[in-house]
Amino acid sequence: MRRLVSCLVSLPLVAAAVAVPQAGAGPIQDVTPTPIASCPAVEVITAAGSGDAHPGDDPNVPRGFVVGTNFSKLAKERFEGVRSWQLPYYGSAGIVGSNEKIGLPRFPNYAASAADGVEKVRARIDDVSAACPDTAFALAGFSQGAHVAGDVLMHLSPEQAEKVIAAYLLADPRRGSKDGATLITTNHGPISEQHTGLLGSRPAGTFDRYEGKVRSICSQGDPACDIPAGGLLAAVGQWAQQADPEPYEVTPVVAMDSMLTDGSFLIAVAPVAPRLAVALGHSDPRGVGDALRAAAGNPRLNQAQRNTMNLAAHEVQDMLSYLKAKGFATHEPGATGSTAVDTTIGLVRLALDPAVAAAVPQTLGMFDRHFVYRGESRAFTTIDGVRVDDWITADLTREIGNYLGQPEQAVRPVPASERRGLVKLFGHGLWKLLDKVLGNRDPASQRVWERFEL
Repeated sequence: MRRLVSCLVSLPLVAAAVAVPQAGAGPIQDVTPTPIASCPAVEVITAAGSGDAHPGDDPNVPRGFVVGTNFSKLAKERFEGVRSWQLPYYGSAGIVGSNEKIGLPRFPNYAASAADGVEKVRARIDDVSAACPDTAFALAGFSQGAHVAGDVLMHLSPEQAEKVIAAYLLADPRRGSKDGATLITTNHGPISEQHTGLLGSRPAGTFDRYEGKVRSICSQGDPACDIPAGGLLAAVGQWAQQADPEPYEVTPVVAMDSMLTDGSFLIAVAPVAPRLAVALGHSDPRGVGDALRAAAGNPRLNQAQRNTMNLAAHEVQDMLSYLKAKGFATHEPGATGSTAVDTTIGLVRLALDPAVAAAVPQTLGMFDRHFVYRGESRAFTTIDGVRVDDWITADLTREIGNYLGQPEQAVRPVPASERRGLVKLFGHGLWKLLDKVLGNRDPASQRVWERFEL
């Protein structure tokens, strides 16, 4: 049962983390161009992933992928004539996947967040290209940020595309084996040509005009960028593309992870747990939504928490309804006449459903494959014996160095062994503590990361 509940809770989290903008979806807020004060030789544009960005961020303060080696800061410091621009956007993953550490006033669904990111990066490139026609670009994005960067690359003008010297799409949810990007695999092994990102793939040949400059980095088993087509997770990705952004405008809200941490989610759900179990056991999405809406009415919750629970009810019900319409999770309850027994039979059938059984290990891959590229875990992912973020740093600075005629300024690849050891272990433990208390975006967390060269 615990494994089943973990899967059911994780599916909307995965969907929120890697959804795609709806057709015609506009930006969340007006794009305010950053004044172009001077013309660099190269501008490095970086888009962080879900939970690692904020629309109020100063775009001129390089954060890289927030966790890990700050490659955009190093490139700026290493080379004269290089400027870094960090995408200031929501980086939101909806309410179920919301993270309190970002400090967002609301949590738009991923579709609206990604659309906002694409619009802002395109506007930035247009502005720089108009003011500085000789400036070249390097783009890098992780997860939602990779989705944003990849979609921007799709639509650059021929003149702008010629000025791209390198692009890095790490864990791209729209990765495909025929999109024209150079696939970089990790120590976790090869990726099937039949597998795509959670959202399917971009059209064949999308990146051909970049002639190998676009590197798509993906670990086998990462549900953001490596899933089989036609399964439950693929259907979740399809649902995410249909998500209605309007309900997410409600405020005030709190992040779902804060309700899990302070116990208010359990307080709210405990009284309706039997209703929730019956609805799940009887494949009743509306019943699940109604149970969560009833939980939102718990008098022990404050208004922000009630709003969060109501948004979660909308999000989960909408997803389950879509999956059921597509033929998933359509198990039958028992027929003994006992509600408790019939519900138990239904839950067992749900757990044994082949589609659910296949999705569980894929979903859990979010934790042991998707969130270990940047060193969050000591069991980090590597490329040719180098941690992924260090590999990107070395490759990016090599490309910039070659372009500027300064190859000696490139950062050397840091062997994975240099990121281990007792001192690193202590530093990583301290960083983990600060990350839990303050969040990885906090200056104290980032100073510890840099001080111990984690």
